[in-house]
Amino acid sequence: MVALLAELDPLPLAQFLNLGRTDIVIRREFVLTKPAAGRLDMVVTPRDTHEVLAVLEAKVSDTDRSGQLEKYERWVAAQEEKSGTTIGRYLVDLNRRRNLNVANWQVLNQADLVGLWRSSQNPHCAWLSGLLFDSLTEVDTEAESLIGESRAWAAHDVITRRLADDLDDDLSATAPEDRRVFAGRDNGGSPMLTVRLRHPKLSEV
Repeated sequence: MVALLAELDPLPLAQFLNLGRTDIVIRREFVLTKPAAGRLDMVVTPRDTHEVLAVLEAKVSDTDRSGQLEKYERWVAAQEEKSGTTIGRYLVDLNRRRNLNVANWQVLNQADLVGLWRSSQNPHCAWLSGLLFDSLTEVDTEAESLIGESRAWAAHDVITRRLADDLDDDLSATAPEDRRVFAGRDNGGSPMLTVRLRHPKLSEV
């Protein structure tokens, strides 16, 4: 949806990213090569080249358990070294309070991202952006309310991830830096919050 909005009106995204140009396009599922393999959800480039201007990775209903962002960071850093420019890095999430342990990356709330086009001169962009922004803002609001009163489809995922972040903050004073705290949901009976700490007599978690 973000790629569609940017295609119809690239100005709001270009201004937010401070690119100084509007001839941009979002390339989705961008395949990475050395030094890190994988697929970045969104890579912003000029329309006529593959020069990387900014990257956006969406983790709306997932957590980064496999060090994916660290791999992407190596790739982005290599692109910066080649071009001599600074590339913006954004983790798109419904949870605006998400903790990040990867340098140079910023959390970008999904509602704020799609809401960039609410004042677009393209009436279709403005309408769609407003609709999406209101829907996702409801999720954010309900995630701070009573759990039993939430109705938004993703509110419970945001609640558990905020709990995980709060727990990680509480443990920061006493637990080792290589602790792992994450929220997840798989099958019935699986834990919603998991904390992994290194054994005091072992070198591994």
